[in-house]
Amino acid sequence: MKHRRLNLIGDYLKIHNQATIKELAKEFSVSEITIRRDLTLLEEKGIVNKVYGGAVYNFDRIHQKLEIPVSKRQAENISAKQTIGELVASLVEEGDTIFIDTGSTVYRMIPHLQGIPNLTIVTNCLDALLAGSTLDGIRLLTVGGIFQPDTHSFAGSYSEYALDRYSFNKAFIAAVSVSPERGVSNNNIYDTAIKRTAIKNSQKSYIVVDTSKFFLDAFNNFASLNEFDGIVTDSYPGDHIVEYCKTHDMLLLYKKDEEA
Repeated sequence: MKHRRLNLIGDYLKIHNQATIKELAKEFSVSEITIRRDLTLLEEKGIVNKVYGGAVYNFDRIHQKLEIPVSKRQAENISAKQTIGELVASLVEEGDTIFIDTGSTVYRMIPHLQGIPNLTIVTNCLDALLAGSTLDGIRLLTVGGIFQPDTHSFAGSYSEYALDRYSFNKAFIAAVSVSPERGVSNNNIYDTAIKRTAIKNSQKSYIVVDTSKFFLDAFNNFASLNEFDGIVTDSYPGDHIVEYCKTHDMLLLYKKDEEA
């Protein structure tokens, strides 16, 4: 599939730093025209930089990604975020009490929750509150606390205390970086306790990220990947993640596209 090949090309360049078009065409058994098209798509995503006759991995993207506030991230990868929102919503059932984490992706599930009976949403995310306020027939709760403009979230000791009073059927958690080896991480230390409490108090927890978040660097690890019951992402996340989920009996949910 096309998305799988794109991820594999990105992984190959990350390991080898650079490669020629001819080398990539041979490695992935496709034409040089196909590789040129793939590299254009990867460059548009900021994963690689095209050079004469090939491409180099864009290691600067790691640091650039970590510094973007949520107000700007909301305008990035909109199609991927909408895809993820629909997929995540498919996990919610009648009578559920769910936690929706902060970030620019997880709250995209909310429009798809309309019509689910007896649904309760608890969140520390301002954007989730605003989106949830448009739905009929749900119970919407916030934990309060100190508002953080960069993440549109509420955090602090009051938030942690309030959240710890709830129990959830499912928690949907955001992250800056996801890696089987390094775990699940973010860069906001104030949100860490909220995430940990939600995971602890939930029967099932899911990590919700687009594929650009796999194998990035973030300084604040808040969970091991095997603490989650599943991963929801927009497209094929690469063989390493797929095999990890199989080995650890984790759900892996993503949109499966046909080869282009």
